[in-house]
Amino acid sequence: MTALDLTPFAALKAPRPRTTAELRETQRAVTRAKLRDDVRDLNYLYGAWPYVCGIRERGTPRHWVQHDQRRAAGMLRMSELERIGVRGTAISSPADVSALDALSQIASTVTWIHNEITRTLPQYRAEVWQPPRRASLDPRSWILIVLRLLPQAHAATIDDDEPIAHWVEHRLAPVVSVVARLLGDARDGQELAGICPWCTGRTPKGTHFPTMRIHYPAEMDLGQPLDPDTAHAEMAGRGVEPLIVCHGLSCTPPSTAYGQQWKGMPAWAAREWDWLAKQLIDPKAGDHR
Repeated sequence: MTALDLTPFAALKAPRPRTTAELRETQRAVTRAKLRDDVRDLNYLYGAWPYVCGIRERGTPRHWVQHDQRRAAGMLRMSELERIGVRGTAISSPADVSALDALSQIASTVTWIHNEITRTLPQYRAEVWQPPRRASLDPRSWILIVLRLLPQAHAATIDDDEPIAHWVEHRLAPVVSVVARLLGDARDGQELAGICPWCTGRTPKGTHFPTMRIHYPAEMDLGQPLDPDTAHAEMAGRGVEPLIVCHGLSCTPPSTAYGQQWKGMPAWAAREWDWLAKQLIDPKAGDHR
């Protein structure tokens, strides 16, 4: 039996353990990235507020089924009858409940973050750095103050067990998701429901999983709600066109089926989305296996 030649492996060395300073710098880099995401999300909520306010009066049909004893006794005033309507008749609700909920979440979360930042920075007294109008009426002035003070709070807590940039991210993420869903904005990394027809949604867990995701170039400004009226050609000309990318394992569609690659994975520009939508497999058509 021929002996195994281990000469090529003799020069290999075990990786050098990372020093405490290197680990701390890595953690700081992660925290700085969180701060960047926090600023992006705060700017997004600032820009989204008037859009959400604009759709809150849309109203949704609903049925009143409450039983009022005064109604049975014929004691309701005309204004109450007009408000309640005939039982079983669909009338418009005074405002869109989803929009009102999103507005409430924005206001309460921004107030929470503002109070935490002023507590972290005692030199900024909360009663002094508090806008005259309540956040429930318009939180944009609150957001501007948070944007101004957040970098200082970040610098003061960057080496803490829970830096404030991480804390703010956890509070903002669900609110931004609610607002983006309400406005129809596709955020970076969002998964699409359709299944890729070329890899059939292959992941380490099996097949028929959603692997198509939205990605934006770093140059694209996500601080504002996306303008649906912006022409695809205009975005492509600026080099900031969003892409749909398949993250499936070994996804290799024919070269005629996709126009470019993103980090080695097949990608489709906005002008190809209508065609791509027709190719995707309905997720209900197959089981995860």
